[in-house]
Amino acid sequence: MKEMHAAALLFIASLAINLISTVIEPVVWWDEGVYSGLGMNLASDPLDYSFKHFEDFSYDWPGKAGYKAPLLPYMLAGAYVLNVPVTIVVPLIAATGVAALYLFMSRAINRRTGLWAATFLLLMPLFAYFSGKMLTDSLAAAMGAILLLFFWKGFEEGDSKFKVVGGAVLGLAVLARLTFIWVPAILLAYMLVRHRNMKFLRDRWLWMALLAFLLVLTPWLYYGFIEYGTPLGPLIHSSRAMYYWGGTQPATFYFEHWPESFAAVGIAALFGAAIALRKRNPANLLLLFWLIGALGFSMLMPHKEMRFLLIGAPAIAGLAAIAVESVPRRPVLAGILVLLLTAGTLTAWFWQAAVNANTPENACFLKAIDYLKGTENDTVIYSRNSPVIYHYTHRESLPVGEIQHAVDGPAYYLWTKADIGTKADNINNDSTLMWSCESAEVWKLNL
Repeated sequence: MKEMHAAALLFIASLAINLISTVIEPVVWWDEGVYSGLGMNLASDPLDYSFKHFEDFSYDWPGKAGYKAPLLPYMLAGAYVLNVPVTIVVPLIAATGVAALYLFMSRAINRRTGLWAATFLLLMPLFAYFSGKMLTDSLAAAMGAILLLFFWKGFEEGDSKFKVVGGAVLGLAVLARLTFIWVPAILLAYMLVRHRNMKFLRDRWLWMALLAFLLVLTPWLYYGFIEYGTPLGPLIHSSRAMYYWGGTQPATFYFEHWPESFAAVGIAALFGAAIALRKRNPANLLLLFWLIGALGFSMLMPHKEMRFLLIGAPAIAGLAAIAVESVPRRPVLAGILVLLLTAGTLTAWFWQAAVNANTPENACFLKAIDYLKGTENDTVIYSRNSPVIYHYTHRESLPVGEIQHAVDGPAYYLWTKADIGTKADNINNDSTLMWSCESAEVWKLNL
């Protein structure tokens, strides 16, 4: 019972930090708008997984959204149907992941190590920041922590029902972020090293877990067959989408940005990995395999962002906890030092993000959004931020490149500073300036 009370307190603490993260930046990112838009479409039609009413520039398969993992959009659709703020979905799941990591580490090692690991995760700057975003990164980290808990209870503690449920959770994890597709190989490698033979393959519950995994993925595989002609179409599209934007980064990218993203927890995790290599008990091995898999797969991707490595965050926090507990005579002092340094980094991170985002330009943009919310429901809005506009206004939003297309209802053009030098190309003599501020204008178009 004390274990569950501690898990509940960690959940509340993480949720509080995650909710702060939702408000430090006033304008959502492009990708947040994409996931929100997909969720909005699904709320109207659960089978409409498309970019209808907005655009995300799907180059290889125009209009197809299969390269976007579907779990988050369906979660956001549920929030839209229930009329609750969609921005609360990821904070809730991320906080659940923190509690799950505590329960996993408590069972795999001990409660104090679990407490360190969960606290390290909830204060980890990269995790806390993206837990306030409608993105799949912290969602994937949380699904990873939940999967570790179920896997441990099933295959280490021998609870058969958790083996099957763990298989289903693994399927959901793939649907949360398609890069989870490497995890089955990592878990298989762990089992081979753990048992030093293949007798575990005789366990019928393992095959039941595999069946649960495939059953969860069946709708996604069917979607791929219908939309792409192959069940693996979304995965193929996702691999192509890696080249759409952001360029390529060197293999050393994650190490170059490791300290600023994971703070003192990341440094402690490196020591924890060295300890895990030396003391190869089951918990250490599992965390080590997880980190190697996450880091190795992320390094192979051509386009790299630190948030992509959040899939390995549970292992980083767990290994950091192992490092702290291995400090001779003063583990508590070492843990407190890591917490203080990490909390300081997180505070600075949030402060800088708030300073950078709360600008006059963003304030002006949001005022323009307020004006557009008052337009007719059948309005079409042209802008350079199609998914962002659709997220806020719930009105069809198209890119400025399609501004010459005829529409049935009223049409507006949202000009911002990003459009400097191109305004004359997007309006005509019959256009009317309806609203303006220093860095944004709303024009009514005569198409």
